[in-house]
Amino acid sequence: MVSSTINWVDQSTPPSTPGLRSNQGIQILTLTQGNSSISKYFENVKSYAMLTGKDLNDVEVKEKFLVGLSPDNRKRAEEFGYKKPLKVIVKYLVRDPTLSTEIQKYKAGELKQGNESVRAFLIKLERLRKLSKQARCDEKDLREKLFCGISSINQDEVKS
Repeated sequence: MVSSTINWVDQSTPPSTPGLRSNQGIQILTLTQGNSSISKYFENVKSYAMLTGKDLNDVEVKEKFLVGLSPDNRKRAEEFGYKKPLKVIVKYLVRDPTLSTEIQKYKAGELKQGNESVRAFLIKLERLRKLSKQARCDEKDLREKLFCGISSINQDEVKS
């Protein structure tokens, strides 16, 4: 009787953990962000990696993380690039979402200088180029984005 009770307990999963017990251990059925912050969700993914004995750079762990993201965050991660290490993707997602908007404006050539100096604007363009998938864009493309984005006064000076 005691032996069968222990076996039954061994085969059940804790009520707070959605999962199945197999010969290899606990297999978590789903990891989803839901309403959690990226940081909290990432903590759950790290726990999953630890429970399964996998590294955060493991393809399966990364895949579970990406698939479980909310649709908006999944889109942001896709725009940023799936090939980057998981910790780099998480760091990007934790940042202010306006960075994603700036990257989109960079790609479309819609960024404007505003009140910043030309040098500061160029540095911003170079940073966004690195963060976007257009890291391989040539100098001509960067100059074009710079010229289109600087104020009309600065454009006139460049033309002269």
